[in-house]
Amino acid sequence: MRAESVARRLLSFRRLSVGKLRFEADDHGGEALVIEVKPRGKARCSRCGRKCPGYDRLKTRRWRHLDFGAHQVYLEAALARVECDRCGVVVEQVSWAEPDSRFTLHFEEMVGWLAQRCDKTAISTLLRIAWRSVGTILERVVARHRAEIDWTQVTAIAVDELSFRKGQHYLTLVSDLQSGRILWSREGRSAATLEAFFSEIGAEACARIRHAAIDMLSCGTLTGLGRSPTMERSRSCRLAPDDLAAQDSAAQVIESEAAHPHASSWRRGHRGRTLHPFPVV
Repeated sequence: MRAESVARRLLSFRRLSVGKLRFEADDHGGEALVIEVKPRGKARCSRCGRKCPGYDRLKTRRWRHLDFGAHQVYLEAALARVECDRCGVVVEQVSWAEPDSRFTLHFEEMVGWLAQRCDKTAISTLLRIAWRSVGTILERVVARHRAEIDWTQVTAIAVDELSFRKGQHYLTLVSDLQSGRILWSREGRSAATLEAFFSEIGAEACARIRHAAIDMLSCGTLTGLGRSPTMERSRSCRLAPDDLAAQDSAAQVIESEAAHPHASSWRRGHRGRTLHPFPVV
């Protein structure tokens, strides 16, 4: 089998033609494999995907692909710009990467998978890319996979904070108790941070929330949430009881878990945290 045929089989991108292969010295003292490629078929707009006439041709550019063994792999192509009736003059669409990226989709998916299991420094070292590139790749990966949130289905939430970097740096996370999906995040862990969440989702979404599992270590945040002006405007009610520390009894926990079947499973993995229902006003 020819080398071009092997490369075409390994790349597996649609609308892709494979040309010559060559080795070049990389920045780490080794050799990198460069694969010349080009898109097949009529040129398309990279924004709306419509077929468009050509405008001009750009210089050759490269995209980092998954390594083949110890060798870094780059796809190389000279793309054209097209003139789209809707989007204007833009670069043509390719099947192996997004328009503003210099990494292939397969490479970015690998970074997204690693980000769930290790930190950015480890990813940067393992994949031999810049530390800042990890963050920009993750933004694109999340944008591709993040589906729209149906707030009509969100009736129970969990609120927790996550520390990052050294010192007192925190992120407040709000997740859906039923699906486990992260709904919202913001730097900080104060009452004002949660007020921003309820302001963003609106009064209708607030009114559907009936239960909240909240980290009891953030008592200041809890108290602020219970008196949140946003919550009172939406009439989704405030936290009960007012004196959380004094009246957090076992009976309330049992009643809360009976009202929402997902509460007990969430509690088993979060010691020291209690479910507090929002009573309907």
